[in-house]
Amino acid sequence: MELQDAHYSDQTLAALVERHGWRYQDATQPQNGVERLFDGLACDGMVVPDGTRYLLANYAADPERCRYIALYAGWELLGDWDGRNGSPEEIASRLNERAEHYARSERIALEAA
Repeated sequence: MELQDAHYSDQTLAALVERHGWRYQDATQPQNGVERLFDGLACDGMVVPDGTRYLLANYAADPERCRYIALYAGWELLGDWDGRNGSPEEIASRLNERAEHYARSERIALEAA
């Protein structure tokens, strides 16, 4: 099946990977979601010396219909979007924009501390 014939949830995840630098959490099961590594989001520590953190995007809260894609930082929900309210590329762009905004905000807060 061609990607343009795939469900919009699969197209949205593919757009995050192809256009915004995300990667599939499990390449053998792309429907499980995507992740992107952001550096400098937390204080340096022994386990994570450069403060990097993954942000995750998936349809885990809506696995049957795959209508709502959600963005997470760990267990914290940063936002969710109805995949029918725009093209897959638009939804991917909004999600990525929110992820980058979150990363900038966390870096600013960390610098101010």
